[in-house]
Amino acid sequence: YALQDVYQGDGFFDNFNFFSAADPTHGFVKYLNHSEAVTHGLINTSSGVAVFGADGFNTIYDNSGRSSIRIESKKSYTHGLFIADISHMPGSLCGIWPAFWTLGSGEWPGNGEIDIIEGVNLNEVNAFTLHTSDVCIMNNTRETGTLETDNCAVSYSTTGCTGKASGNNTYGDGFNDIKGGVYAMQWTSQFIKIWFFPRDSIPDSISRGAPEVSEFGTPQANFHGSCDIDEHFKKHRIVFDTTFCGDFAGSVYHQSTCPQVEGMDSMGSCIDYVKNNPSDYLDAFWSVNYIKVYEE
Repeated sequence: YALQDVYQGDGFFDNFNFFSAADPTHGFVKYLNHSEAVTHGLINTSSGVAVFGADGFNTIYDNSGRSSIRIESKKSYTHGLFIADISHMPGSLCGIWPAFWTLGSGEWPGNGEIDIIEGVNLNEVNAFTLHTSDVCIMNNTRETGTLETDNCAVSYSTTGCTGKASGNNTYGDGFNDIKGGVYAMQWTSQFIKIWFFPRDSIPDSISRGAPEVSEFGTPQANFHGSCDIDEHFKKHRIVFDTTFCGDFAGSVYHQSTCPQVEGMDSMGSCIDYVKNNPSDYLDAFWSVNYIKVYEE
């Protein structure tokens, strides 16, 4: 693999577009554009690390949503080895739905979606998910995680084909307690593999900037099978976002131990909490040391 692109330091945000439209997942969120994000102090690179997150100061008195950030890389990719060194992600918090993912061009999910990091509410374990438009069946051999659903097609289920990571240091508070680590995603015509390396066990080849996939060991996720990957996954942008409630976190909020409001449904209780507990979201930020994209 040869290094193609580096997202790092002072120029990190120059390589991303700030998504500021309504949340496609119907979250209780107001995504800010670049200038708004700067004004509100929700992004910075002052330490050489890209830090971006949600508003943790203001109670929300209307239905505008909590201010937050969604960024999408200006460049698109088909295949590659993606290495992301992340030292902090949004914590395991009521109402939250953070994700690090890649997204195909066009109408969702026509060219596919790969969720590398995702969870909601008080989750402690990462979920890996693929979404496609048509039938795409994956199997789960040779991985340390657990495949829970094998059909990625949105026509079958909006949950996609989902796997759960092994280890409670892969997401949220547990991830932050160990100062994060490296997520690696290898995407070829034959498979999509995802690894997580805790901070104290990052392979030397990654640290040297010359990753040797043969040294990575068994991946957490290994999506392969009868699915035509090249047909379903192409021209992906790199995406980070932090939304609240919405189609996922809001719909399962009542299944968590988060506070419920008597007489409100799951979504209503979720929104009520996000509105009225701003200080919780001081921990709703990403700190990204770098993203490196390698291609064969």
